[in-house]
Amino acid sequence: MARMSGPQFFGEFESEHLYSKKVFESPKRSQVLNKFGLTRDMMGNRRSLFTSADIINQLASIPDDHPFKTTLIESGWGTVLHRGGDTNVGGFQEGKTQFQIELIDSWIARSELSSADPLYISQDGLKYAIIDLHKFTDDLAIGRIKGATGVPLGVLGTDKDFL
Repeated sequence: MARMSGPQFFGEFESEHLYSKKVFESPKRSQVLNKFGLTRDMMGNRRSLFTSADIINQLASIPDDHPFKTTLIESGWGTVLHRGGDTNVGGFQEGKTQFQIELIDSWIARSELSSADPLYISQDGLKYAIIDLHKFTDDLAIGRIKGATGVPLGVLGTDKDFL
């Protein structure tokens, strides 16, 4: 595989929303997310992800603590393949989005229960659950969540054709 120059290397990417537009569509859910400082298009809800399997394979070949890889991550880039518009693999991350919606909605419902109910979660519990899920999604985007083989799962799982 040929190494790409800087302009060519950084030209093949898309911006990934950690919590997508669909997560913010429910007024109730959006209000809760906003209350905890999360808005759809805020910088902290986006990660630049490469769309080139060649670039991802190059990144996979260097250690996670390599200065180039850590600089990418610290600069808001992810190290997993972005295939969000590829409907052959679930396009636009429907599975990820549905997973997030179901969890967040269940947490909101639990926060509305009586504090005497064993399923009740406090506002602090709700806040940290939502923030931790956001962090987990970011960890997927930057390649920190790995499968049994040590390959990053990414936002759509792994695909042997790409790694």
